[in-house]
Amino acid sequence: MGIVWVDRHQPLATEYRGAVVTIGNFDGVHLGHAKLISTCCQLRDKLNSEVGISRKVKSLAITFNDHPMTLVSPENSPRKITTFLQKCQYLLQFGVDSVMVLDIHEDWLSISATDFCEQILGDLFDVRGIVEGPNFRFGNRRIGDLKLLNEWSNQRRVPCLEVPSAICQDQIIISSSRIRQAIETGEVDIAAMMLGRSYEIRGKVVPGQKRGRTLGFPTANLNDIETILPAPGIYAVEVEWNGQFYRGAANIGNNPTFSEKEMKVEIHLLDFSGDLYGQTVRVLWLKKIRDLITFPSKEALIQQISSDIQNIRAIIGKSRHSSS
Repeated sequence: MGIVWVDRHQPLATEYRGAVVTIGNFDGVHLGHAKLISTCCQLRDKLNSEVGISRKVKSLAITFNDHPMTLVSPENSPRKITTFLQKCQYLLQFGVDSVMVLDIHEDWLSISATDFCEQILGDLFDVRGIVEGPNFRFGNRRIGDLKLLNEWSNQRRVPCLEVPSAICQDQIIISSSRIRQAIETGEVDIAAMMLGRSYEIRGKVVPGQKRGRTLGFPTANLNDIETILPAPGIYAVEVEWNGQFYRGAANIGNNPTFSEKEMKVEIHLLDFSGDLYGQTVRVLWLKKIRDLITFPSKEALIQQISSDIQNIRAIIGKSRHSSS
């Protein structure tokens, strides 16, 4: 059923009314979100198994096309972990029947928590069930919480289920903000534990200074990246292009050895030859290898890059993605 844009001032199609819903920004669509979707689908199936049901209940993820902070305080709006389209695709992959999109504008943000329950959950969606996490907030100034949601749902005799926060290794509570923090500090392997998959970015390959080529390690320089970048450093990555996966070494940051100041994302693909200019590639971040270092000579840099690549081959040697 896919992605559906919602206008709160227009009646919702009958097929989307009377559903079980979960609401959130869902940035990253991590393992905590997966628990919400799974519980949402379980409640849907339970309601559909009841005797005498006249129409099948569906499960819906209600989300936004952008983070509300982009309107409230753009300078403090968090960098995205996933693009809007990626977010919707992952939600659908987790099993929700449809993703309902609320376009972020003042009309949505000004609605009170009580009116959100009455006008959106009640009048517009006529929900049959609600599934949320313990930190869910909604409505103007984020006044609405699970207590208010439970009071409203009890009045309408609608089940409202609270799903505990998901926890991964080392008792880390999974959240979008914690994932964002892990990426920003270069802990891409920790981010992957919380996401349930490798963190990824997508970018367009653009011409660079071709310095990597002169060193014997040609790189693809990426631009047009919408999502958050890992901390500066050297990383083991996999790159998908044209349906194939290639092992790679990624360099994020400037090039201190050559006194460059511009922040760049450069990828050296192992065992690859070809022209990627103008192509969009997908980069999966596996592990940070080291910080950026200023080398005393070009020869010392070449020696370190060779060592990095050997290290990366060992890390990705048994990857299920790698094509070589």
